[in-house]
Order: sequence, then structure tokens, then C-alpha cells
Amino acid sequence: ELARVQAEKLGRPDAAIQAAEEVLTDDPRCVEAVQLQVQLYRKFNKPSKPGEGEGRLDAAFARALKRLAPLEEGTRRADVLVELAEVQRR
Repeated sequence: ELARVQAEKLGRPDAAIQAAEEVLTDDPRCVEAVQLQVQLYRKFNKPSKPGEGEGRLDAAFARALKRLAPLEEGTRRADVLVELAEVQRR
């Protein structure tokens, strides 16, 4: 909950990602924490300069997607794996 508040109310995505990471240290299968990380990486993993192909946070984004994939089922899992492949290809 703290991570979500930091992200949504306080506009502190880095702190929110770190708070979610701390939750995941205690409970690696906490779907909400992983989903929050992925949501934030999707929003903030942008190229540093126009024309650059890589986002600043690709490695961390890929780790979050790898964590999320086994927690999802069916087409949601497939979508996560496709996104992971795209992030790793950059």
C-alpha cells in the first residue's frame, strides 16, 4: 500500500519501486507489488533522448517482467512474455 501511495499520491516512482522491492523481499509472490513495479517501469522506462532505442531502466524492467510472468495465467502470461522479449531485444 505504501508503494502505491508513493507512486500515485506523492509522485515518487523511484520510492514506490523500492517499496515494492522490499515487499517482494518478504513475499516474492506478491502479485500486487510486481504489478505495480511493471506498471511504473512501463510509464517511466523511456529513452533518455529522442531517437535512442533503450530505456534507462530496461534491466530492472526485464527483472520485474520475469517475476510477473509465472504469477499470471493464460493470455496475460503470454502478453507479459511478449513484452519481456521486446524489452530484452532493445
